[in-house]
Amino acid sequence: MKRWGLPCSLAFVVFLIAAKGYCSPTFEAGLSGHSAEKGHTFQIYVVIHSTEPLKNVQVSVMEPEGFYAQALASSGVAVGGSESGAAHNTARIEHLGRNSSITAAFKVWAPGLDGNPSKGKKESLYSTREPKLFPINVLYSSQFAEGYETGAYTTQVTIRYTTSIGHYLVAGLLGIVLGFVAKMATQYKNEIAEAVKAKGTVLEKTGMFFFQSLVVRLPLLLTLLIIGFGVLIFLAKDSLPVTSWDQAVALGLGTGLLGDEQLITKIKKLAG
Repeated sequence: MKRWGLPCSLAFVVFLIAAKGYCSPTFEAGLSGHSAEKGHTFQIYVVIHSTEPLKNVQVSVMEPEGFYAQALASSGVAVGGSESGAAHNTARIEHLGRNSSITAAFKVWAPGLDGNPSKGKKESLYSTREPKLFPINVLYSSQFAEGYETGAYTTQVTIRYTTSIGHYLVAGLLGIVLGFVAKMATQYKNEIAEAVKAKGTVLEKTGMFFFQSLVVRLPLLLTLLIIGFGVLIFLAKDSLPVTSWDQAVALGLGTGLLGDEQLITKIKKLAG
């Protein structure tokens, strides 16, 4: 009897698990893009797989400050949970059959170009320095032999929050101009210094400095701006390489300082 005691006990436990157990549903959360730009939208997807019937499934997305998530109604998916009423950030699935899958989608609005949220009043500056975190909570009831049992699951997705492509390009080009001025003032400091010294007032000296740095060398500046614009576009082919306009200025500044004047001159000759 002792020889059979342990196996019988194990068999009994296995029987209980088989009678009551089931394969837990699985949940996969994903995003429609790599980053969230100011004034743009993106989507969050939550895919539910289950080998056993589910009912009263509620998927809720919690929004960071300034963001607004709206559940999207579709076949088998309604907006609003049974307990939270018509909550905009909750998707409800009344029933999911055995060996079935379904996707709950949410459209998310980032703060606009002016920093204001799409819904409600502005409460902060909504910094772009850190990625934005979206916790996702799922409540459901699973069916097994004795009936239904409630369950819960939580996960999260993060996304880079960046400035807009327009702000990025304008700030980047401004940085290129500043870098070009600094480089010209260094390379032609004697020539520019002589021209500035000939002027009397501070205003006249300042005007002559920018005239010598920009206007006199305008063809070089325009060529560098064209090349720099292409570099900025190339760097943003997948997502913006910076998160804020000041970082874009710094990126452009480096491009303007590192621009090779001899290379630009060669490109102008080839183009001519």
